[in-house]
Amino acid sequence: MSTPYDNLGGITSLDISGISNILLFTEIGNSRAIQFHDGKAWTSLPFSYGSAMLSEEPNDSDAGELLMQKVVFRLPGINADNLQLLVGLRNTRVVAKLGTESGAAIVMGSVNFPATVTYRTIPGALASDYSGYEVTIQAKSTTPMGLLVL
Repeated sequence: MSTPYDNLGGITSLDISGISNILLFTEIGNSRAIQFHDGKAWTSLPFSYGSAMLSEEPNDSDAGELLMQKVVFRLPGINADNLQLLVGLRNTRVVAKLGTESGAAIVMGSVNFPATVTYRTIPGALASDYSGYEVTIQAKSTTPMGLLVL
């Protein structure tokens, strides 16, 4: 049986949208269709290519099994623009779209189970060390991440 994660080949793009921007979110099996309010769309997030790690793991809860979905990536450069972007995303409920090398677009989060964004600063102790932010987008869901269909 194939899954949305077969032959991912790495994350090539990261986009998010606040759930308030979404007019219609449809989930049928492993497929997701999203229609935005007029003038609203995805916001692309810059990231260090090759740094995005995607995971989806079951977690038992009082309400049954939930899937913990997470993507962690690095946003290079400690600067005012990146900090303004991240502070604006804090406490915002979002849906994420993860583009893959194979051309698929995986959707994490939904209107009913939105994802959240957190970050931490990595200053780098030496000139050769990485300096920027480590960003985490995570959601809890009763269904696996799905593929975006247009």
